[in-house]
Amino acid sequence: MKLSKTLAAGAVLVALLSSLPSAATPAAPSTAIPAAMELPELKNPRDLKWEKTIPSAGKNSPEYAILHVNPKTNLTLLMFRTPMAVQIKPHTH
Repeated sequence: MKLSKTLAAGAVLVALLSSLPSAATPAAPSTAIPAAMELPELKNPRDLKWEKTIPSAGKNSPEYAILHVNPKTNLTLLMFRTPMAVQIKPHTH
């Protein structure tokens, strides 16, 4: 009787241990860098591809360059430059 209780307790212990993740096969470490830890990307404005916002204005047209596009959300980060001082009216996108 005592032996059967010990065997039953051992069987329960084996069942519990078999349901846990195996220590022999640890999960592979993640090589992804969390978004909060990503390093900034430095870009020289001379190396950017500038597009005129108003081509008909010629050399007086403001220009923009795409700095980054998030591949998951398609959110785009732009840089603008203008040949003269301008004031942009409040607006939303």
